[in-house]
Amino acid sequence: GAWYASNIEISGMKLMNGRSIYTYGLSFLYCTNIVVSNIECYNSLGSNSVGITLGYSNGMQIENVILGNIEYQHDLSAIFTFECNNVYISNVIVDNLTTSDSESTFLGLIFYDSDIHLRNSIVSNISAVDAWVFLYQNIYEPFAAYNLDMSNVLIINNSVSTPSWVTSPIYIQNRYQPVQINNCTIANNSSPGFVCRILAGADLRN
Repeated sequence: GAWYASNIEISGMKLMNGRSIYTYGLSFLYCTNIVVSNIECYNSLGSNSVGITLGYSNGMQIENVILGNIEYQHDLSAIFTFECNNVYISNVIVDNLTTSDSESTFLGLIFYDSDIHLRNSIVSNISAVDAWVFLYQNIYEPFAAYNLDMSNVLIINNSVSTPSWVTSPIYIQNRYQPVQINNCTIANNSSPGFVCRILAGADLRN
């Protein structure tokens, strides 16, 4: 984990079979100009996270990362961001996350109040009772300039069995900017209610 750090690069690592209820797998808080690349994280669990947490940071790059392969009773967010600007994520695979806890709501990719550029990534084979598989939410005026720009993203074979708190497992909301969704495939996902919701202006292409 890094706090108030800048100009750091972490690359070429495997993180396996870790467990912690107090810390994240990899975390960067109040940081600038961070690069995380060529990371594999299998069967590892941090505080509500199986992978990478970014908070209050600017200029973050995550590329060529594989996260997943774990079954646990609590939240399993693979990448979680909050109040971050200029986050670039590319070539990320999130696969095989399972939780049986009906009160766990964060799985997969979770982005709050952040400026996200997401490219060439996959979210697949996530199973939950009540959880978001992919969530982007930007509803507070201080972050009105932030947006979601995603291209060539595949969201496939994910299942939410009994949604209650979660109205749809794939949820995108931006009160201020039209989100950009280009060349994306959303297929073979299941939920008793809505599977995908976009509460925003949206530019949808291909």
